[in-house]
Amino acid sequence: MAKLGSDKRPAVVRVQTMPKGEQVVALCEKHHWKVIVGIDQINPRISRTSNFSCATPPGSPRHPGSPQ
Repeated sequence: MAKLGSDKRPAVVRVQTMPKGEQVVALCEKHHWKVIVGIDQINPRISRTSNFSCATPPGSPRHPGSPQ
């Protein structure tokens, strides 16, 4: 199975506002992740459990300068 965020399996994210969508796209571009962002103002199903994860790619340090 392809990795989430790859060309074959892009991440799909729903946000309530355009600025939040732009933040998600900027974060994904920074990490070279592929993402599809949808703006859904009418159906606010976004909850605390579906917040976008800012996890670092495997093998990279969590904080700059820290050991892996």
